[in-house]
Amino acid sequence: MQVAFLDLKRTLSGSNRSEIDSAIRQVLDSGQFVGGEFVELFEAEFGRYCGAPFAAATGNGLDSLYLAARALGIGRGDEVIVPAHTFAASWIGISRTGATLVPVDVREDTGCINEDLIQEAITERTKAVLVVHLYGHIPDMRRIQETTTRFGIAVIEDAAQAHGAMRNGIMAGAWGDASAFSFYPTKNLGALGDAGMVVTKHTDVARKVRRLRDYGRSDRMTFLDEGINSRLDSIQANILRVGLRNLDARNIRRKEIAALYDEAIGSIGDPCVRRLLRQDEDSVWHQYVVRCHDRASFMRHMNASGIGVDIHYPVPPFRQKAFEHLSHRATLWPVAERISESVVSLPIGDYLSDKEVDCVAAALCSYVPSKASFQASSTRSRGNMSA
Repeated sequence: MQVAFLDLKRTLSGSNRSEIDSAIRQVLDSGQFVGGEFVELFEAEFGRYCGAPFAAATGNGLDSLYLAARALGIGRGDEVIVPAHTFAASWIGISRTGATLVPVDVREDTGCINEDLIQEAITERTKAVLVVHLYGHIPDMRRIQETTTRFGIAVIEDAAQAHGAMRNGIMAGAWGDASAFSFYPTKNLGALGDAGMVVTKHTDVARKVRRLRDYGRSDRMTFLDEGINSRLDSIQANILRVGLRNLDARNIRRKEIAALYDEAIGSIGDPCVRRLLRQDEDSVWHQYVVRCHDRASFMRHMNASGIGVDIHYPVPPFRQKAFEHLSHRATLWPVAERISESVVSLPIGDYLSDKEVDCVAAALCSYVPSKASFQASSTRSRGNMSA
């Protein structure tokens, strides 16, 4: 059996397709295609779901991050602490404000920002810490907030991969001063195109995001800021309302799949392949990521077994040409380097059948690490591959 890494068409099957068709017809019948009632309903419903009092829809996730930072007053002359391992868009959303990026290394066991390293990166110019809930896992936000509160700096959540994730009973989006979500089609809650949201506990932040997303105007002909055009389409908003109703059930399915993969990985020669994320109640498993001592060998085996795999992310942001001015400091972020060289993502779409999940698990169980892999595992510490 062939198991594709991702098949978005399958998310539109059955009753879900019927609900989406009905949602689209509602918007077409309304004649209101940008903003309006359906966007406002989605804002209210998603904010309530996250446990935050305010939500402002945007055109995409990158704009959400940029607008969240702008609304917090971040700009030139400011510094923002960012994780060294993440999708490059996390950095771009902040750098677009003109602020200086201050990368901090990440944890071996999650790939998320290392909470222990934040304080030493803070200077008198630090305005905020960007916390990325990578792969659907929320870092230790209480520890992060203890640090940021002590120094009087803001917390921005990049929650683009964490729809529905919780830690200590608090949802992603309800921790920070402003939180950015993406609803790109591949996300746990995805639109049929681009869409985003800023969630916040602050009235002034929500008000400013709403103004900045609409050219910076306070009414039709009064422009208070130099804003952008990042308004959400009504069709996408109504489609996302359908998805939000099904989100918890779909996340539960991802957790079930992750638990089965955990069992299968336990049968592989230790420690040549280890899961990156901990199996706990916090993660919504946007990706199921393993780390391999011999990534090429593991990927060849999975592909030969009919299993599609991917890499999130093979090149850390500081190695990207867009941020080459930071590349000379790469030795400061060794964990991010190691993770980027070893990660592999497995299929974890909530639409996967039990038979398909069993096929992925069987491929994992049948992987026999090469002799080189075992040699590598003996020369590298177990801590570098632990879950």
